[in-house]
Amino acid sequence: MEKKKIEILGIEINRSMYPNLYRIAERNPEGLAMQLQEWAQKSGNTDLVSVAATLEHDLEHEKKAH
Repeated sequence: MEKKKIEILGIEINRSMYPNLYRIAERNPEGLAMQLQEWAQKSGNTDLVSVAATLEHDLEHEKKAH
């Protein structure tokens, strides 16, 4: 079975690279787009791929802490 490709703000969110963001994108792609844009604005980082990678890392770290 082919995995569904999800594109948010020009970023391909795939299950192997961004498993946590992929789960969010499946349920609420608009919410994830808003969250990525907010993080980019707050951090002053306009590279959304970098923002997505940072968010994925933070979510994974939080998951392992619990």
